[in-house]
Parts: sequence; structure tokens; C-alpha cells
Amino acid sequence: MNARADDCRIVNTDLYVLRTDMPWRDLLERYGLYTTVYNRSNRWAWRGIWKKTFDELAPKSHNSAIVKAHCAASGAK
Repeated sequence: MNARADDCRIVNTDLYVLRTDMPWRDLLERYGLYTTVYNRSNRWAWRGIWKKTFDELAPKSHNSAIVKAHCAASGAK
């Protein structure tokens, strides 16, 4: 049985994909299997973890307009 991928690595990889607009399939090998990152990120989205994270970080940001704009751009209210 394979060891579970580290959540921190998943978050860093997810942010890298978002920042570079890279297709999941083109992830570099050092990030691990793209399916692992994609599936974990997708599950977190369905569970509302990403929304909770944005909601928690937005008020603490010095430039919260960036976080709010990103949420609005993704269809969030």
C-alpha cells in the first residue's frame, strides 16, 4: 500500500497549477502523480475546504481585494 501524499505538498502543487495555468497532466514528476493532486483538490472543493480557507484568509490579507476578486471570478458569491 502506498503512503498517503502530504497535504502540504498537495496545496503547494495546487497553487502552482493555479498560478501557471498548467494542465494537470503536465505536472512535473517531482510533484507526484497528477491524479493524486487533482483528486484531493477536487474532494476538498466538494467538501468546502477551499471556500473555508478563502473565507478565513481574506479578512487577514493586507490586499484582500485579490482574494475576493479570485473568489468572485470563480463564481463564488
